[in-house]
Amino acid sequence: MKIGEYLYFAPGLSFVDLDLSATALPGQYIRRIEGFYLEPAEVLAQRGHGFGAGVLLLCAIDALGKVEFPASGVGERFKQYSRERLASFSNADYARQLYEAFRCGVVHEARAKDGAEISLESGNTVEPVPGGIQVNPAGLLLEVRGALHTQMQEIEGDDGRAVAFKDYITEQFSEELAGIIPISLAP
Repeated sequence: MKIGEYLYFAPGLSFVDLDLSATALPGQYIRRIEGFYLEPAEVLAQRGHGFGAGVLLLCAIDALGKVEFPASGVGERFKQYSRERLASFSNADYARQLYEAFRCGVVHEARAKDGAEISLESGNTVEPVPGGIQVNPAGLLLEVRGALHTQMQEIEGDDGRAVAFKDYITEQFSEELAGIIPISLAP
């Protein structure tokens, strides 16, 4: 996001101020995902805009899945991340439906597909309904937020993963970081 002359990695954190050290980067990435995706999704859900909240959460899952499984294709990494990191979607069929009916439907077709439903009224994150599943974005938000923090804590606690994460960020944001980071830090 650009404000004035600065491009921002996260709310309140410009690319110029980004600290690419392995110890600082996971916390800054949390700021990015929280500030650009999860906090706005929470506001939308609180105001009754479940569809909009769902779109942001599905995009956040996409981003987190790419960090976790960067070599996999989008469908496989989304489903694998959902199975492994989101408790309500540990069931392979629920993870598949979250990807096919929600992520692909909501993001690309402006609808939940295949009998799937979005509802802020359900008490559970996911429930079976005739023909598909119903997802509550408020519950999904809690699971995605927990997954984000756990994932970044794991990266912080593993030197190899921390270096790989730094390399991933510098590669993914190479255009934004061009001219900001010294050549020795570039991939």
